[in-house]
Amino acid sequence: MIFKDKKLDKSEDIFPLNPYHPWRKGSNPDFGAKDSLILNFKDGDEDAVDIFYKELEPLLNSNFVIVVAPSHDEGKWGLGSVKLVKKLCSDSSKKRVDGSCCLKRITTIPKAATGGPRNVSIHLKSIKLFNKDLIYGKNILLLDDVTTSGSTLIACKQILEKEGALFVKCIAIGKTQ
Repeated sequence: MIFKDKKLDKSEDIFPLNPYHPWRKGSNPDFGAKDSLILNFKDGDEDAVDIFYKELEPLLNSNFVIVVAPSHDEGKWGLGSVKLVKKLCSDSSKKRVDGSCCLKRITTIPKAATGGPRNVSIHLKSIKLFNKDLIYGKNILLLDDVTTSGSTLIACKQILEKEGALFVKCIAIGKTQ
């Protein structure tokens, strides 16, 4: 399937690569270097992408499609996530397919990190699958940069499964603590 360690494929719905302690107005005493790195990753920083590539690559099998959960903004994806997918798919012997832009936000929604709704239904109404042939009957790694409630990933997983994905495993670079 997706992970070399089969227990990870069977683990909780969303596999968090790292805990994330967000910087909140003023301060967060738990905010550290790894949290700063996650923010840099979200911005597409190449060094941050390389670091998370080195964390993730040894965990992964071959022969699956990697899809990115879209941003809250219509038609946008996290820059770091897209760069990471391209890097994870660059070795053709791994037979990983770049499906980074298969799921597209067709309507901008309020950003959850600034108080927007965190429910699955808002995502189901505002995300559409493009290039269904790329995911149909395939194993999928669904990637998000940061997750808090998991509602985006849950909705994206439902969309992919409804459209014929064989197996979907969700992973987040950071899981808000």
